[in-house]
Amino acid sequence: MLREDLRQMFVEENHHRHAMRVQEKMFSLVEDMQGQIGNLRLDPEMQGWTAAGATDKDLSTTDLSTLRSQSLRYYYKNPHGRVVIRNIVKFIIGGGSIIDFREKNEEGLQAITAWWGKATKKLKWFSWQREFITRAFRDGENFVRKILTDGEPPTLRFIDPDKVISNDPQATDGIETDPNDVETVVIYHVQVGTETIRIPAEEIKHTKIDVDANVKRGHPILESILKDIEEYRKWRTARMVLNIVRTSVALVKEVQGSPNDLATLRLRQKATRTSTQLENDKTKMLRPGTIISGTPGTKYSMLSPNLDAKDAAEDGETILRSVAAGAGMSDVFITANYGSTNFASSVVSQNTGIREFEDWGHFFIEHMTDIIEWILMDGVEQGEIPRQVKDEESGELRPINLDFDMTFPPIIRRDLVQEHGAYLAMYEHEQLSGTSWT
Repeated sequence: MLREDLRQMFVEENHHRHAMRVQEKMFSLVEDMQGQIGNLRLDPEMQGWTAAGATDKDLSTTDLSTLRSQSLRYYYKNPHGRVVIRNIVKFIIGGGSIIDFREKNEEGLQAITAWWGKATKKLKWFSWQREFITRAFRDGENFVRKILTDGEPPTLRFIDPDKVISNDPQATDGIETDPNDVETVVIYHVQVGTETIRIPAEEIKHTKIDVDANVKRGHPILESILKDIEEYRKWRTARMVLNIVRTSVALVKEVQGSPNDLATLRLRQKATRTSTQLENDKTKMLRPGTIISGTPGTKYSMLSPNLDAKDAAEDGETILRSVAAGAGMSDVFITANYGSTNFASSVVSQNTGIREFEDWGHFFIEHMTDIIEWILMDGVEQGEIPRQVKDEESGELRPINLDFDMTFPPIIRRDLVQEHGAYLAMYEHEQLSGTSWT
């Protein structure tokens, strides 16, 4: 009886040691990843500008350049950074802007329309608008230079924000302003090759976002959510590692008997192997569907780590909601997941996004109006648009009216009055039941 107890004790001890080794190997994988995941610290590429004071209104030229490069990186390489900018741009532009000229004189209106049509064809107006808005959101600003061309509408060229730079103390951040008014720009300093040229403010349209009027350079729209986007990426990586560890299963073969019996079995296995096999003496992983034939005295046990992370999914959703809040949109625009909402809640929640899109639309109309005025005034200077036309009422000559109204397509929103009328008509014609209406 004593011998049987000793034998059983050896078996249990051997199994325990083996199980502990497997458990230690599995948890070592998690520990290795902790060095990479850490406390969700930013990648080395992300470091630099945050330490310099990203909360300040006026960042240094170096910090702004680093911030723009990170925004550019996340726009092209991160799905959530990209969807924030692309969604705003698409909802603002829609099918393209609509320009209504106010000139009533038919001859004058035809001249304006012909010149504008020629300009939009040269400029590829729809694509240009999209790039104008995308650059502003992605880089925090855009610079458009006007280049006059005889007989044609002006050529418009974007200037890379990193090229607007100067060592001149009078031109901080590459922009020289009136000494008594920082909001009145006089000269832009633009780097071309190895030289820096001075371009009058009248030839450049500078649009900046998310800063006060007295701040010279704009900030990318992703600035407030870059850290959240990075944390979500790190969280997703940690989840992948956790799933790998959680699905790792070890097959433990228990041999009944004394340690000498196990050693004897091991020697018999080695005796049937070649020298090459002994150099790589590892037990191969079983293929799916493998049938194991055991012998008396042999027992197989399955070991897997007991790791539970039921609340991890909520962590990911919380991070994405933070990204949505920073972008000023409903979380469905960021996650593209409508499974957790119904129609009514989705329509209500999207109103926040609609107001955000409309607000940005009005902002860009103000700035793009200056571009359109450039083109129309150039048409007048080149004689393609008459300076004077006959007044319809008095018949006397008057200055041509170059005023216009620019609008973006309206964003479709829920109209409760219209919906109620439609449902009422279907209900009265017995095409809709009261229960379905409710």
